[in-house]
Amino acid sequence: MFIHKRILIILGILGILLLGGLGFTISLLLTHSNASANTPAVTPTPPALTATPRLSATRACVTGVISSINTQGQTLVVTKKGNKTVTVTTDSQTTYHERGVASATFSILSVGQHVRITSQSACDSTASTFAAKAITIVVSSATPTPTASPSATP
Repeated sequence: MFIHKRILIILGILGILLLGGLGFTISLLLTHSNASANTPAVTPTPPALTATPRLSATRACVTGVISSINTQGQTLVVTKKGNKTVTVTTDSQTTYHERGVASATFSILSVGQHVRITSQSACDSTASTFAAKAITIVVSSATPTPTASPSATP
């Protein structure tokens, strides 16, 4: 009697798994056939490969330190690695970001800040001037307050 109960339980579990798998497969097939019936037949064509500059939606065009700011013209000069400078112009569509600042504007920028800037158009690493889409302050120019260190007096 004990063996028969185990066999019945195992057969019941296998039956439930088999019915579940069958139901899932049927629903998947119905969904797939419904989707293919509603879409017209289109022959895919491979995209043409052309050399185009990458867009700067998520990549920085310039990362460096602000070396000068023109508040009247709302432009700034950023010094990159290797002492190369880039002039960045801003407009009403430029966004500003700094950690802990809810609504940042051009006025938060200061000389000495380390910034990451994306362009409104495609990034060109050889360009000396471009319009900024977004300016993110990575490191502020504020100097940390010195902490007292223990003296080593005998």
